[in-house]
Amino acid sequence: MKATWTVTRKNLSRNSDEVLRDLYASTTTGEMGAEAMNKLVSEYTGSTRFVDRCKDMTVVRWSRGKGNANGFDSNTAGGIPHDDLLKDWAEIGLITEKVLAESLIVRKYEQAIATDTTIKGALEKMAAELCVEMSIEDAIFNGLRGVE
Repeated sequence: MKATWTVTRKNLSRNSDEVLRDLYASTTTGEMGAEAMNKLVSEYTGSTRFVDRCKDMTVVRWSRGKGNANGFDSNTAGGIPHDDLLKDWAEIGLITEKVLAESLIVRKYEQAIATDTTIKGALEKMAAELCVEMSIEDAIFNGLRGVE
């Protein structure tokens, strides 16, 4: 008697297609318009140099309610799902390759901003606990970076 094996597709997130569809149902896909992109690029670069140079991007976000016709706002838009989940959704056809690529780009920028904010906050807290105002030169001398 021969054994037969069923080959199933391996998802990066290790979820079944049914679970992936259920997870996708709790997201919203929308366009990040010029205002949201300008804010994001200004926070990411620390400069307004690139304002109005970024195109609108369509991204997938966890939903916290109904969106609006103009895309995302702070009341409805949650975070962008992790990379593997986005890639799985693209693989089973729930999102396009374009939405995947743009979601991954915006997610990377948002993560970098969050990390920088966390580091800056920790450095400011440390300086406050030492009861000193830390200058850039002090930070460099002490091996700290990112203090502005």
